[in-house]
Amino acid sequence: MKPTYSGKTIVIIGGASGIGRECALLFAQHGGNVFIADWNIVEAEKTVEAIQKDGFKAKAEKLDITDSKNVERYFNSFITIDILVNAASVLVLKDAIETTIEEWLRLISINLTGTFIACKYAITAMKKANKGGSIINFSSSTGNYDAAPNSVAYVSSKGGVTLLTKALASDYAKYGIRINAVAPGPTDTAMIRECMSDSELERLQSTLPTRKFGHPRDVANVVLFLASEEASFINGAIIAVDGGQTAKIS
Repeated sequence: MKPTYSGKTIVIIGGASGIGRECALLFAQHGGNVFIADWNIVEAEKTVEAIQKDGFKAKAEKLDITDSKNVERYFNSFITIDILVNAASVLVLKDAIETTIEEWLRLISINLTGTFIACKYAITAMKKANKGGSIINFSSSTGNYDAAPNSVAYVSSKGGVTLLTKALASDYAKYGIRINAVAPGPTDTAMIRECMSDSELERLQSTLPTRKFGHPRDVANVVLFLASEEASFINGAIIAVDGGQTAKIS
């Protein structure tokens, strides 16, 4: 049975592009009231237009996920929040010496601190409404329980998201709030294509058991399931969506 989200309020942080955009499209197609929060309001509005063109509901707002006061204001504007998807991420492919302090701080502030801030205020809203809720964070296949070369800031941030998710899941299950994470492997998005050359992309692709990158919809399908009642006993889980990347030894 396909999950339905009629009457549900779904907030998607980073829903303007990539996997977040696919999540927004999918939740809207299943009847949810989708709210996209993203720093790139132009692309966020394009996603809203695509959703509304198909007769579904969505709204976009510009939001800097690292601005805690603004994030608090945003979440306080909702009467209730049923589902939060934390899809905002940035990527830097450098080792420790090459990574500047500014790059490190920016990446950690968006990928890890931003996820914490959104969770903090979404959980506050969910507790106040006393209806429970579901949060899905974004870890990564590189940063779930292992690392990859030349990506020290990225894997550190995603490793933090993994343990943040588990800690929050333990703390707030008693309020009916489930918190899980997906750990996407290499997925065909603008983020990865902007950071790697064609030859690097081909080489990475050849290392995957599937010999192909995932599609954003592959991850969005899992997010949709984790938010549903069918996943009501899944809490604190980190679900790999990586074509078997982390299943193989070498």
